[in-house]
Amino acid sequence: MERFLMAAAVIRDGDRVVLVQNRWAIGTFWSLPGGRIEPGEAAVDAVVREVREETGLQVRPGDLAYVLETFNRELNYQFLYLVFPAQVEGGALRAPEADEFTVDARWVPVDEIPRYMTWPVYRDTLLQYLGGDGRRYRLNRDAGLKPPQ
Repeated sequence: MERFLMAAAVIRDGDRVVLVQNRWAIGTFWSLPGGRIEPGEAAVDAVVREVREETGLQVRPGDLAYVLETFNRELNYQFLYLVFPAQVEGGALRAPEADEFTVDARWVPVDEIPRYMTWPVYRDTLLQYLGGDGRRYRLNRDAGLKPPQ
């Protein structure tokens, strides 16, 4: 089973958050900005780098918001997401330029997140966090191959 160590950011401004649309082999999906932590890179540094690459924003990560561990038996992978709240310190939100993976980036009202994020494990965990759920570790033993349509 292949393992991926990931870092992501919850960038909130009032009643909206930044989401990015990524292109995968199995489809195009909306998620929090973030990505793989490179060998030797700190998780908070990965958040800063990935957010800048995917959105054009410069952010300052806060303390860890939550950890989400997911498995996908069909694709034979395990993801460990370290998710941090982040404050915008500069830059301007923009769609990525010439990026084969990230297609779009935008501010999304919290009440519209379910319309954008269709993969339940990621959507529900984010909504629970935004709603004040203080659990720091979430486990999903089978994320499935595709999100419901």
